[in-house]
Amino acid sequence: MTKDEFPAISGEKYEKLQELNQIDDFYKYEKAFDAIWLEFGRQSLEKNVGEVPQNHQKKRYSDNSCGKACLHASVEGYKPSF
Repeated sequence: MTKDEFPAISGEKYEKLQELNQIDDFYKYEKAFDAIWLEFGRQSLEKNVGEVPQNHQKKRYSDNSCGKACLHASVEGYKPSF
């Protein structure tokens, strides 16, 4: 996320937060407030780390020498001990 994208996202959520001032029931206010902040957190996280894949369990790194998914395969200079 760039420095210019953050105010755009937060400005959008600010408008939604201001609309909450019209709600009289505290439970409904709190529920809507939580939904807005959850969405804001999701959007900012995805902008920083990238989109969430469709299948989050899919193996991303593989090292054919060990025959299974190995995170160490992405580390430069790592040599397996076997």
